[in-house]
Amino acid sequence: GEPPKPKQSKKRKREKLAESNNSKKEHNMSEGLKDAVEEMLQSYVPSSQLDRPPLYCRICKHQSTTMSEFEAHRKTELHLEAVKLEK
Repeated sequence: GEPPKPKQSKKRKREKLAESNNSKKEHNMSEGLKDAVEEMLQSYVPSSQLDRPPLYCRICKHQSTTMSEFEAHRKTELHLEAVKLEK
């Protein structure tokens, strides 16, 4: 048989997944927003490695002081795009 393929890094898998997702559906995210989200995700820390305070968005590293502020953050374009790209 053929030799096994070397494992891809998580980042490369994410890039490959993003490429295939982009070809399946058209999504017109601005380049500036995409760059901001990608930059933010470069310093992403899994929740298992954090002491998570209440009302903290681990993806965006945003701390809210009230539930309404936290819910408003979760509806922002930046947060929604970060969640899509994180998956």
